[in-house]
Amino acid sequence: VAAVRAAAPEFIVAEVADQVEGQPFTAIALSAGDEEVFRIYPTADGSHVHAISTKSSQARGPTSDIVGVTLFAVAPMEEVNFCATEFVEGQPGFACSTAADGRFWRVYRLPEGAAPAATFADIEPDLLHESTLAEMRWIAPRVTAN
Repeated sequence: VAAVRAAAPEFIVAEVADQVEGQPFTAIALSAGDEEVFRIYPTADGSHVHAISTKSSQARGPTSDIVGVTLFAVAPMEEVNFCATEFVEGQPGFACSTAADGRFWRVYRLPEGAAPAATFADIEPDLLHESTLAEMRWIAPRVTAN
C-alpha cells in the first residue's frame, strides 16, 4: 500500500476486502473524492500486481473510452478481436481484448432486458452495438522468478 501511495499521491489509497469465486483477498482501491477510480488486484502471494480495473467514468481508456458512456459500436475492431460472454454485476455482458491472453480488456453490459447468451457469437448484432462499457481491465504480464 505504501508503494501505491507513493506512486499515486493524487489518490486516496486504501486496502479493501474483495473476493473472486468466493475466495476472499485484500485488494487496493484508489479513490478520488468519494468515488473509487481504480482497483488493484494482487498476485496470490501479494507481492506483485496481477490486474488493475476501473468502473469509474473518471478514468479514460486508450481510445478515450469512458465507462457508462462508450458503446461497443465504436470500439476499435483490432482491439476487440477476442470476446467472451460474462456477467457484469449480475447483468449479461461480454469482455473483449486483442486475444485470449490480451493485456487490456473492455467489459460491456448488454442493454437492459437482454437475455444472457451462451457464447459471444450468439449475441444479436443490434444488442452488441448498443452494449455499454462497464469496466476496463489491465492484466499485468506474469512475473517469473529469475
